[in-house]
Amino acid sequence: MKYNIDYIKKFKISLIMAIILLITGCNVSVGNDRVPDADYHSGTEGLDLRFLSDAPPSKLYNGDSLDVMVEVTNRGVADVANGRIYLSGYDPEYISLSPSETTITIEGKSIYNPDGRLNEVKTFVDGYVEVPDGADSLTQNIKATACYKYNTELFASACIDPNPRSTGTKVCTPHTLSFGGGQGGPIAVTSIEQETGKGKVTFKINFENQGGGTVFDPHKGILNCHTDLDYQDIDIVDVTAKISNKALTCEPNGGVGVRLVDGQGFVYCYYTSGDLGDDAYSTQISVFIDYAYRNSITKSIEVVNI
Repeated sequence: MKYNIDYIKKFKISLIMAIILLITGCNVSVGNDRVPDADYHSGTEGLDLRFLSDAPPSKLYNGDSLDVMVEVTNRGVADVANGRIYLSGYDPEYISLSPSETTITIEGKSIYNPDGRLNEVKTFVDGYVEVPDGADSLTQNIKATACYKYNTELFASACIDPNPRSTGTKVCTPHTLSFGGGQGGPIAVTSIEQETGKGKVTFKINFENQGGGTVFDPHKGILNCHTDLDYQDIDIVDVTAKISNKALTCEPNGGVGVRLVDGQGFVYCYYTSGDLGDDAYSTQISVFIDYAYRNSITKSIEVVNI
C-alpha cells in the first residue's frame, strides 16, 4: 500500500512539473539565452550618442591631456554598417583630437536584443591642450555627430474591399490605420488612410521625423554629413509599399526622393492590376522607408591657465 501512495505522489509531482513547463514553454531558451517575446519594432530612435562621465571633463588645465569618449548605442531596429562619427566645434589651433572621425558598425534591436542595448565606445585623445597666450581660460565646445544610413519598416493588417458598393456581409471594412510610438527608427509612420474603388485600392501613407535629428537623401552618401549637406539634400526619403506580395505604385516620383515639409511627409501608393478578388478580406500591408540620418550631442569645456 505504501508503494502505491509513493507512486501516486511522484506521479502528481511529475504532472505538475509538466504543466509548469507547458505554460512557460512560449519563452523559448537557446543555450543559456532566453528569447524574449517582446515587440521590438517600436521607438523613434536610431543611433544614440552619449559622452561618458568626465570624458570630456567640464574643466581641465593648460597642458593637460583631453580624452573624449562617445558611447554609441543603436536604439532602433535597423543595423548600421560603416556609419561615421565626427568630432567638431572646437578650435584646432588649441585642441587637436585624434582621430577626429571614425566609423561605426552596430546591430539594431532584435528578438535577442529587444531593448537596443548594444553599444560601442569611441575614444578621441589630445595629449596636450593649451590656452591662448595671455588668456586666463579658454571655453570650447566638443560636438559629436553621427551620420548613418537607416530604414523604417511597418507591417500592419489592412482590409481590402474590391467591391465597396456591394451590400453583402463582409468580414472587414477599410478604415484609417493609426500608429503611435514609432516602428524602431527616427522616421515613423503615423497613419495610413485608405480609399477603395472598383478594382483599385489606394493608400495615403503619412510619416514624420520623430527622432530629433536631420533626415537626408539616402543617395547622397554620409561622408562629411556634419558639414556638407545642402538644402536640397535635407528632408528626403525613399518609400516603397506592398500588400500581400503585390508591389504598390507610389507617387510622387515612384516613391523616390519624397520630401518632408516641417518634419512631415506622405505618399500615395495604389494597386490597379485587377486581381484583388471580389470579396472583402484582411491582408498585410508593408511599408519600407529608406533614408540617411544625422544627430549630434555637444558639451562645453573650459581650459584654465595656471
